Parts: sequence; structure tokens; C-alpha cells
Amino acid sequence: MRKATPRAHVSESARCKCNLIADHELHRKRIMCSFDVKSLFTNIPGDFTVNLILDKVFADKANKFHGLNRTELLKMLNWTCKNTVLQFNGKYYTQLDGVAMGSPIAPLMADVFMNWLVDNVSKIGCSPHILCRYVDDIFCAFDSKDEMV
Repeated sequence: MRKATPRAHVSESARCKCNLIADHELHRKRIMCSFDVKSLFTNIPGDFTVNLILDKVFADKANKFHGLNRTELLKMLNWTCKNTVLQFNGKYYTQLDGVAMGSPIAPLMADVFMNWLVDNVSKIGCSPHILCRYVDDIFCAFDSKDEMV
């Protein structure tokens, strides 16, 4: 039996930031900051992210994706994201938004949403000199306070 290898964790994020800083010339006047998304999986906007996936999959006007049309894939994604039932203190609850931790689709949904967020940073008037993301951690370096939102 092979020993399970641990998944990436916070120290990997710190290593990413340290390597990024070492590989880039960061002037002393640059302003560095780091952000962490609180409770990423349970805060993913479900419908929005499902539409991001559909738009990406069917971007080239393809009619089918692995034999599924857009409506069929939408139904499957909604079924996997919106039919999560959990038990707490003997009572059953349905998760209303976000994706349940431990759900097989949760990492995909998180990655799709976070990629969209990073890709759209400039649209909100934010222009970092450096932008690096690792799962739910974001590292930025700005040339001045004026570039920060």
C-alpha cells in the first residue's frame, strides 16, 4: 500500500509568494498586499459560475460537449451544485448557495470563479504590477497607492 501524499496547503501559497518576490524586481517603493477569500467554496456564486463554465465550454459555438448540448450540461451542473443535502443535529438542510465542501465539483467551480476574478481585476480599475493567485490566496504588488482600489 502506498502512502497518501498530502495536498497543497498554505505553506505552498507562501512559497509561491516568496518565489514570485525573488523572481521579480520588487522596488522598495512598491506596495505589496495579500488577500484570502473567506470560505471560498460556500461563497462561490453558483449560477454565475455555472454560466461561466457554459460560456467557456460553448465559446466556439459548438453544439455538443461530450455528447451534451448546452441545456443538458446546464441541468447536470445545476443538479450537482444545487442538490446538496446536509445533516446537522439530526435535521436535514439544503445548501442554498455556493458549493458544498467535499463535493467533487467544488474545486472546479472555485477555480473557474477565481480565474474569472483575476482576469477581470483591470475592469474594476485595479492595475497591480504583479498579481499571483494560489487557490484562494491572491498576492499583489502595486507601484503606488493610486493604483490600488
